[in-house]
Amino acid sequence: MFLVATVLVLKLLLQVEGGCPVKCTCTENSVTCVSRNLEYVPYFESLTNNPLIIDLSGNAISIVDIDDFSFDKSDQVKEIYLNSTQLITIEEKAFEELENLQELYLGDNLLNTLPENFLSNNDNLILLDISNNYFTEMPKITSDSLELLAIAKSGVTKISTDALEGLPNLRVLLLQQNNLKSINPVIFNQMGHLFFVRLAYNPWECNCKTIKLFNYLTGKKFLDLTEPVQCQNADEIFVDIYDYKGVADAFKQECNDANNQFVENELKVKSVERVEKLIDLEDSDVTTVVTSTEECVTQRIDPDYMYFTDFYYSLILCSAIILSLIVGASCGTCLTFRYMNIKMSQTESKNELLSRTDKYEVIFDSS
Repeated sequence: MFLVATVLVLKLLLQVEGGCPVKCTCTENSVTCVSRNLEYVPYFESLTNNPLIIDLSGNAISIVDIDDFSFDKSDQVKEIYLNSTQLITIEEKAFEELENLQELYLGDNLLNTLPENFLSNNDNLILLDISNNYFTEMPKITSDSLELLAIAKSGVTKISTDALEGLPNLRVLLLQQNNLKSINPVIFNQMGHLFFVRLAYNPWECNCKTIKLFNYLTGKKFLDLTEPVQCQNADEIFVDIYDYKGVADAFKQECNDANNQFVENELKVKSVERVEKLIDLEDSDVTTVVTSTEECVTQRIDPDYMYFTDFYYSLILCSAIILSLIVGASCGTCLTFRYMNIKMSQTESKNELLSRTDKYEVIFDSS
């Protein structure tokens, strides 16, 4: 056990000279270990400088492990270069402690897959270069801060429709020189107006679907068409299909005709559906169609029932009118009689009062 511990200590001492790893050159703000035949990430725990940049490019580092960039001054690192290092595997939390990392270069390696969340904790990351690797499908990456993603020359043949959902702040996507033949425009629906994508030098299919894709991208101003878009025809010859002037003449008429044919077919289908509906209506006796936002309900009504219902409602209406006239006349008669009775009562009271006055006068006279 003592012997193993001694060997480990000697190994660490050999890796560091005055705080700088062996085979590396250290300055005030950088650690450079370019093309030094390194097979693993050096030991950085003893660094005495402020390592803003760590350059390990041009070595033979096949794996980046979870503890390789875990050291006291890891929060100072802003740029890491691991390009051209024969890299095959990256552990999911390999860069987790590099909290201020802004640029990560992983190009020119042997990567064919990446952990989706291997950068999810690097909240200051802006640039990721994974070009010239061996991806058949564009890797799905999650990063709230990433603005530039380069995946050029990586053999990408497929992009899933949710490939960019984990990159809400992406501004630049470099996909040139891959093996893309067709992609769904839905991929770019969530991109803002400042988004830019480069898609030149892919073997696009020579069809109207490709034209539709580039019409969509140019309409959104997502493309720089200084380099013409080419497609590979049946003879495997590359021909221009799109440039800064728009659709190439050879395809413009073809796609217009195809679009017109599509519209005509749609109109024919709708016409047939309308005729079938009219026939159904003629075959039915009486049909009431009730339309709502969720469903259409067809109700069948019996004509005899409709006749009976109309007669019934008419009878009720006439009865109501006659009854109202009778009640009105009765009320009027009652009011008139009551008024006359009041007048008669008033007249009798007056006459009685007068007769009493005459009696009083007779009494007064006799006295």
